[in-house]
Amino acid sequence: KPNSVLEALALGIPCVVPNLDSLKSFLTDKRDSFFFENGSVSDLSNAIRECFHNSWSLRDNCITTALNFDARKVTSLLDTIIGGLLDSKNAEVIQ
Repeated sequence: KPNSVLEALALGIPCVVPNLDSLKSFLTDKRDSFFFENGSVSDLSNAIRECFHNSWSLRDNCITTALNFDARKVTSLLDTIIGGLLDSKNAEVIQ
């Protein structure tokens, strides 16, 4: 689940995850996580090995990725987007 992945990243722990588009939308292989091809035991084994050997050096990257999804940051971004949409809608109504 993406929430579990973000919780691990927030603690500076890279994740070993299947190579899925939904996860690739916010994770970067070998930067904050390690991808493996679903169903490939050898690929999973290699990803776990890489994670074990490189986890400490990726700590800051993991935290940075997680901070992109901080509730305050996301709320602020949504407020900006929705405010812009409402402003443009109101401008259309006035005209």
